[in-house]
Amino acid sequence: MSKLYLIAAIVALFAIISPFQAQNFTLISESSDQVVYQHELDAFTENFVQINGQAYQNFSKTVKIVSDHLGEPAMPYYSTAVLLSNTGDVSFTVEFDSFYDIQGIDVAPSKGDLKRNVNPEDIPYTFGPVYQQNTFYPGELAQLSEPFNFRKTRGVSIALYPYQYNPVTHTLRVYENLRVKVNTDSSITGQNELIVNGLPASQDVLVNVYQNIFINPPVSDRRYVPVGEQGEMLIITAPEFVNALNPLVDWKIRKGIKTTLVTTNETGTTDTSIKDFVAAYYTDHPELINLLLVGDSDKIPAHSYGFISGEHRWSDSYYGQLVGGNNDFYPEVFVGRFSGNTSEIQTMVQRTLEYEINPMAGSWMRNALGIASNEGAGFGDDGESDFQHLRNIRQQLLNFGYLEVYEFYQGSQGGADAPGEPSPAMINNAVNAGVSLFNYTGHGWTEGMSTGNYTNSSVNQLQNNGTYPFVVSVACNNGTFVDATSLCEVMLRKAHNNQPAGFIAAAGSSILMSWAPPMQAQDEMANIITQLYEDNRKETLGGLFYNSLISVLVEYNNNGTAKEVMQTWVLFGDTSVSYRYLETLSLTATHEPTIPTDATSFLIETDVDEAMFALSQDNQVLGYGVSAGGSVQISIDGLLSENPVYVVGTKQNYKPYENTIVVGAASIDSFGLNNVLVYPNPADNVVTLDWSGKEVLKYFEIYDITGRLVNHVTINTQNTYQLDVTHMQGGIYLLKLYGETGQATKKLMIK
Repeated sequence: MSKLYLIAAIVALFAIISPFQAQNFTLISESSDQVVYQHELDAFTENFVQINGQAYQNFSKTVKIVSDHLGEPAMPYYSTAVLLSNTGDVSFTVEFDSFYDIQGIDVAPSKGDLKRNVNPEDIPYTFGPVYQQNTFYPGELAQLSEPFNFRKTRGVSIALYPYQYNPVTHTLRVYENLRVKVNTDSSITGQNELIVNGLPASQDVLVNVYQNIFINPPVSDRRYVPVGEQGEMLIITAPEFVNALNPLVDWKIRKGIKTTLVTTNETGTTDTSIKDFVAAYYTDHPELINLLLVGDSDKIPAHSYGFISGEHRWSDSYYGQLVGGNNDFYPEVFVGRFSGNTSEIQTMVQRTLEYEINPMAGSWMRNALGIASNEGAGFGDDGESDFQHLRNIRQQLLNFGYLEVYEFYQGSQGGADAPGEPSPAMINNAVNAGVSLFNYTGHGWTEGMSTGNYTNSSVNQLQNNGTYPFVVSVACNNGTFVDATSLCEVMLRKAHNNQPAGFIAAAGSSILMSWAPPMQAQDEMANIITQLYEDNRKETLGGLFYNSLISVLVEYNNNGTAKEVMQTWVLFGDTSVSYRYLETLSLTATHEPTIPTDATSFLIETDVDEAMFALSQDNQVLGYGVSAGGSVQISIDGLLSENPVYVVGTKQNYKPYENTIVVGAASIDSFGLNNVLVYPNPADNVVTLDWSGKEVLKYFEIYDITGRLVNHVTINTQNTYQLDVTHMQGGIYLLKLYGETGQATKKLMIK
């Protein structure tokens, strides 16, 4: 049989891939103008549903995702994403090895994109005009998503349809080994071409995200080791909350996050003016990652994507979608919100600081809970009902090391689920005992979750001082906070005995939520938390939540439902907070108690690797680095004053290390070793160190940019030393010189 080639129109589109879907895709080859990859189809599995007394193939119970066009055959599709060059027009071709036909079979129609205010079982099957057409559906072997940019990358997403169905001849055609060639023509201007500000994608703080997005990710520039999810932070607040927020700003800066606080006096008070301010700020500060909006909707408005089906599509993620066209819903910045009055904002700040700096002792972080309806079998993501979905997540968490994952399911589902219906008291008892993750999948409304009847009033009965869960709600309207007080808002406003209680963050929809796609986000979050992906370890609440939302866009090929989920799922809380899932560990460090006024670097020793240490002074970050091999050497451009310097070390699940360094007199090396000549610099062969007529050099050490010691050399010559660097990888290094009475640090660049 000859191969069929499907030529598509020239496009420039972008989407993102989840590693879950990527397991069936293989990269074959890539160059600057062409990427070739292949999809391997799992074996066909029969599963039938009876409709009007006739058996129909029900793909929704055998594959992860099917098309959701009402009354049309619900056909499987498989999506992945390809990284493109920043400019150029794009075309693609699809080829296959062979196909075979299955005769005498029919495919069930889709019930459409159902919302969570209905039970899918109650919705009848309907057959649209497609079932009268003597042609294969959907007709194309591949379809493209809409164009978008994601931070410092540009790409295209392609959904493959290896199954084709003719409803008149009752034939299912199955194509094997689909291969896609994506071509870029740089001589033609493409859509959504990208101009990158600051560091390129290979050095971006989210470079590890790209590694798990594209089938051909950018090669990470190992000369630079960015601090994942650290970046910068912008806080936009109503003026009356500034004083309440100052302790949070101070802490973020001390831990190494460059943080800027502005009020609506500067940004304006409309959604357009605030979005314009954030976009301009991102252009000038391309390392911006986290945006915190402070105030209810009357202070910081939510953006409306329109009044549709009787409700506004209220959005906060709108403020983080800064690159690409109007149909690009991939976020460049993670957006969270503190909503409340001054006292309630103070509670949120205090809770956040406690969670990050001084978390309550014990093993409560290794507990979780799941509340779910008994509906959705065969219709939910992966064909799961709500409780089956959370039960599978429960087992995944337990296998990872969680101690207890409570089950609160509609009806009597066996296992750890108690007979009958869960009650608010049962749920509160679990939260009061301590859990770190709170998943809900079911029906809901603005003020409550239907299963368990868990409402605003229930939250107000909590007494969980010190143990704060992260809530992810897959339900209707739990995040509808415009002209209402939503369940998610109350969860963050909660205090008990004048001390914070409630939740560290809560994610809820501002509209009637779609049934299946949000379940994929809960799955992806569990995958990331349990470290299913070796190179996709997100730590922050924003990293967990928004990367999970991105997986929805990918898995559902950027369709209208997936975009709606991204638009309207609101995160209440600080996106930069590091999620805790283990008992708190100790982070210790040793260093000099003083720092010279002319210091250009500072050495910190610790027995914990991959911890971030930061130096700050006068509410400004001086520098930071990641520990490796027992130490970290932090480079600084100079001190700002003679005020004390703060040193803070942080790592997920650790209690931060905090100390103060006194600024001392200028070091001897200011007129000694600082004048040692190092040349050529940059170098690619031999570097000469020349200290003729200067302080005697005793030995020197070389550290890479992460602070890892890579070489120690004792000096046996009197005036010069020849250093062979041919074996060293290109990049920036720190050369630390030690003399008889002083020391100095110089920057060494290897080509």
